[in-house]
Amino acid sequence: MGQKAPYLLPRIDSLALDYRYAVTDTTSRWSFVLNWRPAERVLYEGKVLPRREAPQGIRMTNAEFRANVRVDGEKRAEMIIGIDSMALRPTPNRFAFDVTVPHERVFLDTSPAEARRILSEGATLERLVVERMGFSAGEDQRRGDRSPDARQRQEEP
Repeated sequence: MGQKAPYLLPRIDSLALDYRYAVTDTTSRWSFVLNWRPAERVLYEGKVLPRREAPQGIRMTNAEFRANVRVDGEKRAEMIIGIDSMALRPTPNRFAFDVTVPHERVFLDTSPAEARRILSEGATLERLVVERMGFSAGEDQRRGDRSPDARQRQEEP
């Protein structure tokens, strides 16, 4: 029914989400750039390893963030920014994407009229919280002398 994936979670040294947006009568168009850098430790299959001993080519496969939406320092709404695995490109530490969102969906529990007003007043995103993240690696196992879990079947003579 599927394969058990190795548990992989790098410590994150830095994470930044840059954004800008433009507003129309019914939608807002957002441009985001997510930058992240792994730290020197990785949790892999229940062990904390130095990054050089962990799988190489670690990349983010999905992420979801929650942010407070503020205007002139006052919290007016909350926003979810989700990035799924189908959208992420092979560049491991930087991802730029654009999305157009109708006003009725741009913020949590906010009417379209209020969302339009918030956006036109100059909304800023603050207090970014990571709700979830997924990672994968370019190779199936750690570097070094570790033997693979499965070997190619050899025909007997």
